Amino acid sequence: YLRASLPSEPILLHDDILAKRMFRYIIQNWRSKEPQNIANIEHILYSLLSCFFLEQVQYDNRDSNLVDTTAYSPISRAIMAYIEDHFHTPFSMQKMAEDLNYHRNYLSSVFSKDTGISVMNYLNLARIRQAVIFFAYYNQDAFTTYESVGFTNASHFSRVFKALVGVSPRGSIALTHAACGVAI
Repeated sequence: YLRASLPSEPILLHDDILAKRMFRYIIQNWRSKEPQNIANIEHILYSLLSCFFLEQVQYDNRDSNLVDTTAYSPISRAIMAYIEDHFHTPFSMQKMAEDLNYHRNYLSSVFSKDTGISVMNYLNLARIRQAVIFFAYYNQDAFTTYESVGFTNASHFSRVFKALVGVSPRGSIALTHAACGVAI
């Protein structure tokens, strides 16, 4: 099932030498009983799995965490920065517009024109990206996570997560645990 949810082309890490070292370490130490080796392997696997999931969170056919904003207006960049700083709190277009000193309709229009998606879709991308990080790095459960990233409804969180990542939050947690050898 994991294979079906990953991109068809291999994911290349930005530092191939580091990736080779990581895989070499896992291969050489996977049978080790030493706590430090076990912890290192878990951290490496969490990191790799997180990279795979973050690759699935797409923004306009590009990685959401690597969006090139140089062609965007200062207003769109301000909206993105605002969302990155406030995604975990209850969101209001009106509050954001007041904080940025623009009319909310103008903000929505400029952002959609620049990015091709709505402000709310970008908010969901930021929230789901953080949820993936919480699952992979902090072993956080889905109930705690949906509230931590700003969703107020568990079923809405689950629907948005599955639409963007390709698996349910519970499936994501199970895959992370399976990859790291954690009993569920």
